Amino acid sequence: MDAINTQTTGTQSSASSGNSLFQTDDVGEQFDTFLNLLVAQIENQDPLSPLDSTQFVEQLATFTGLEQQAEANNSLTFMANLLDEFFGLAATEWIGETVEVESSFVPYTGNTVNYTANIPADAETAIFVVHDRNGNTLYSEQIDPSDANWSWDGTLSDGTEAPQDVYGVSIELYADGQFLGHLAPKLITEVTEASVENGELRLGFENRLTEYAKNVRKQ
Repeated sequence: MDAINTQTTGTQSSASSGNSLFQTDDVGEQFDTFLNLLVAQIENQDPLSPLDSTQFVEQLATFTGLEQQAEANNSLTFMANLLDEFFGLAATEWIGETVEVESSFVPYTGNTVNYTANIPADAETAIFVVHDRNGNTLYSEQIDPSDANWSWDGTLSDGTEAPQDVYGVSIELYADGQFLGHLAPKLITEVTEASVENGELRLGFENRLTEYAKNVRKQ
């Protein structure tokens, strides 16, 4: 009988110290380890001194908690995979599309820049303005408010071509000679790349600008 008690004590001690095996971030591994230890403990318990019911309930609670955590992790992994597939499909649909994106600045790369805008009906005069990093006006051109599609080929007011750089752009609005305010034009460009940022689809364009897809409109 003493031999049986000695063996049982050793088994229970091993099960008790088994918590060290749970020091891992893999919940599935913790779940399997705990299940094996619990089964082994039940199989090897002393028939004359069975496992304490309170301890058994606590271990079952631990078992249930690990099982639920493992199921939750599986669900989260499944949802993450679905989101990856969704964003991958969405990105494919945007690549190569010609779009309109509102921007108050533009990186000039030597290519003609095309614009459009929704100019208010009460604006009689609209002037497209290009300025440098310090706010100095480098180029201005009056545009037709009723046909707000135009382009800038990089030419400055002095007839020279603008160096490749980032420039500020805006539309000044007037009515009866009174200044109404500024309007940011919409750049017409092509989507060249797409990625996920902060859980949202972000698009990259041929002129190196980027913007979230929710703020971009396909032409």
